[in-house]
Amino acid sequence: MSVTFDAPPEQPKRSSGPGVAALIAIFAVIGIVVFGGDFETSIEQISTTTTQAPIALEDRIPGLTGTVHAIVAGSTGSKYVRWPAGQLAPVTTDLDVPAGRFNVDATSIAALEPIGDGTRANLWIGQPDDMSLAIPDVTGFAWHDSEPAFIAATRELGGIHQVWVGNATTQGYIFRSLATLPDGGVVDALGDWGIAVNLDNGRNHDILVFDQFGNLMRQYTGTTLGQRAGASGGIVIDRGDGTDPVVAYPAGESDLDLPAAGKVLQIGWAASGDRVAVSVRDGGIRLVRIIDNDQIMAESRIAVNALHWSPDGRFIVMATTTGDLSIFDTSVSTLTTVPISGDVYEVLLTEG
Repeated sequence: MSVTFDAPPEQPKRSSGPGVAALIAIFAVIGIVVFGGDFETSIEQISTTTTQAPIALEDRIPGLTGTVHAIVAGSTGSKYVRWPAGQLAPVTTDLDVPAGRFNVDATSIAALEPIGDGTRANLWIGQPDDMSLAIPDVTGFAWHDSEPAFIAATRELGGIHQVWVGNATTQGYIFRSLATLPDGGVVDALGDWGIAVNLDNGRNHDILVFDQFGNLMRQYTGTTLGQRAGASGGIVIDRGDGTDPVVAYPAGESDLDLPAAGKVLQIGWAASGDRVAVSVRDGGIRLVRIIDNDQIMAESRIAVNALHWSPDGRFIVMATTTGDLSIFDTSVSTLTTVPISGDVYEVLLTEG
């Protein structure tokens, strides 16, 4: 079934600027992961530097190119921070919406603006200085993990919760109803592999895995840790039974046989698929481990809200809970910290 959701003729806008081709961002909240300290590695001792003075990122971190993007929450509202590697300082833009998230290549931002009792929200999309109301009465949404134009959203229509999927670059928004959810829920992830929806049932979370056509294929009880992009990807789930996390996809699942002990809190793959950054809790200590071909190449105690690999798999940019950006260069085992004012909760490193 296809449904066209056309915006009203006069959409509220957050600025007087021209309209933009809208894309929709991740709503599923990836839990905050906490670490602290310096990297240690069996390859070599990692050097750590911190800079307070204005200096271009490419001068501080040789080989770094592209642009660092971040969204920062502060006492006066959210801000979008864009820092091209060749600039001395970042460019900051105020966001009039409470919070926002990027699509996969940071070409657009979307945010939920709570309405009523806070269980639903209006979805705003666009550029930092030009946000427009896209879809009202949304309970959750997620960017596609590799295609910036595609989104999945959960809405309640006539008392029925459904998952809709669409291409946000079209005129209006065309969605295909996929499935009726028994207890509501929000989209956790969207990719070429399918769709995952999280049903919050108090202490337990039921995670439903659908194929691209909306057929319910698998169901788990557990916690979402992240997702692996691509047609062979899926959503990473901790089943809460002490076993290794699994990558779940419509046709099946695969266990993650990670080296060393610890409870996995979050995981992110480099584009090549052979390197992962893993947040773990080992006893009373929280760590991030960089794993290359099943071998730990570095380990750190550092408190972070988010982390992201560079497209070439060389750098990992991390948002720390102290309001800094830490960038790890895997080729030379160096960690550079650059202060940013506020609580960074979303970070991305793009080529352009």
